[in-house]
Amino acid sequence: MEKLNENQTNLESKKTENSQIATQNEEQAKKDAKQAKKRKKIILWIAIVAILLIGGGGFYLYYSNNLDGFLGVGAVDDTMNVSLENVTDPATKLKMACAINATVDGGLVIEDIKSLKEAFEANKNALLSSNNNVIEIPTIGVKFAMASADLSSVELVKEYANIFLQTDKSATILIEGYACNIGDENSNMLLSENRANAVKQILVNSGISEKNIEVKWYGEAKYNELGYKTNEEHRRVNVSIKQK
Repeated sequence: MEKLNENQTNLESKKTENSQIATQNEEQAKKDAKQAKKRKKIILWIAIVAILLIGGGGFYLYYSNNLDGFLGVGAVDDTMNVSLENVTDPATKLKMACAINATVDGGLVIEDIKSLKEAFEANKNALLSSNNNVIEIPTIGVKFAMASADLSSVELVKEYANIFLQTDKSATILIEGYACNIGDENSNMLLSENRANAVKQILVNSGISEKNIEVKWYGEAKYNELGYKTNEEHRRVNVSIKQK
């Protein structure tokens, strides 16, 4: 009887040991499978990166040495000078043109938005029908009722900004402030400065960079040089493209 119990105990112990070994083997198999899967992912990513690097390098070398380039249009160089002669899109041609100063008949400046639009439209048509790379922008004048400009003058300046932003924006806008001869010289100098800076702020708010703007003011110093007949006409700011 004792022998039988001993054999049964040994058998149960052996079963327990085998079960533990099986469990350990199963856990080890899971770990091995997990590590193998991880290694496959790493190898796959390395292969993808290698293909991209090799393919990209080959693409760059091929097209950098091939003047015809992609689909025959060649590599694009943003620094190259492009001739306007073959440009057919009006907006593109205008965007590639440099703004220059223009005056209307008699050397007068434009003071209303309708005339500005009409003058610029004529100048734009002239550009589109030529091989020139410049576009004339008329000089505008903003008249002030003592210290402030009216709403129509503000809209005139905004339209000037809109026109300038259609060009290549390489030119410099010159803002010149004036005053009449009423009051003392220092007050008029300050007044003309404030008027000029007020117009500058409209241009900046309209999207023109300050680096494209130069501001000057003269007070009443040029009262007899402008050719205007009344004090109202001398209370003004003129905006033009600076002559090079």
